[in-house]
Amino acid sequence: MTKHGSLSIQEIKRLQGGEMILNGLDNDEIALALDVSQSSVRNWRRTLKAHNDDLHSLVRQNGSGSSSKLTDEQKQQVQTIIRAGALASGFSEERWTSKRVAEVIRRTFNMEFSISSARRLLHSLGLSPQMPVVKSHKHDEKEVIRWARYQWTRIKKKAQRLKIPIILWDESGFMLSPIRGTTWAPIGKPTVLHETYSRHSQTGLGFISLTPVRRKVNFRFTIFEGAITTLDVIFYLTMVHHYYGKPVIVIWDRLSSHLSARKYFEREHPHWFFFEELPSYSPELNPVEQCWHQMKHVLMANFVPKTASELAARAIEQAQVINNDPKLIEAFFKHAKLKL
Repeated sequence: MTKHGSLSIQEIKRLQGGEMILNGLDNDEIALALDVSQSSVRNWRRTLKAHNDDLHSLVRQNGSGSSSKLTDEQKQQVQTIIRAGALASGFSEERWTSKRVAEVIRRTFNMEFSISSARRLLHSLGLSPQMPVVKSHKHDEKEVIRWARYQWTRIKKKAQRLKIPIILWDESGFMLSPIRGTTWAPIGKPTVLHETYSRHSQTGLGFISLTPVRRKVNFRFTIFEGAITTLDVIFYLTMVHHYYGKPVIVIWDRLSSHLSARKYFEREHPHWFFFEELPSYSPELNPVEQCWHQMKHVLMANFVPKTASELAARAIEQAQVINNDPKLIEAFFKHAKLKL
């Protein structure tokens, strides 16, 4: 039996839990007896296994830990290694975990370093777990910066000179399958979403309109069955023309239906639109991308539609929520690094 002395309540619980683990009790029994989560018990079990059942390893888990062994210079070196990427340190994928950081520290500085200490060190260095941003290998960052700085400025000046609106146009798919979002639930009992298992899809077409003189922004949205075609683009652009009754600057990507529609209007109605194309493989330049993210991953997260009409109705409703919040749309421009 370990003497507890003047240990904290948390340390006493860890030691008691460790003794129960060594005595063969199950995780759920220990968690119930000590009023802790089963994940905590699992962490204690892993710590004991890593330290040959040494109960004192559970006490060392609290406090500054092994990260204090590193000098400031070594900590800076660790940060440099992490920023260089996991691939540069010999791992097969671009993913840092606390375990991998501890391993790199052990082999770089020839010292023992626990996973929990690595986790504390990462936080102290101002790092946090984040989902990576996926970009095409053909993505040209310099071209993106140049477009945002020079082409966008040129387009705005043109719109101000001619007193005509700008629209930034994009499409996105909507599925009956729900997009999962984090929600509170009892430990070990996640919320269950009962989907229909239908592959039915619809296309959402949206554009943000900007009037350069008044600097007013709006988000317009519609949704329809199937994938978008050139005829769809022509139809909706024709509606845009009739709505404004003047030339409009259209900014979009190089989707084949966009290019075909552009050729049609340049041939049949050359004075209706001025077309501008975004750089290839640079969706982050279009603030409509943030509208899609807001709709799907925030406003419609965990929404499980039973029918296509139910999906369409909810999408239209949430698009209106975005349109009613011009400050949010302005934030999307800021995220795209486009100055209004």
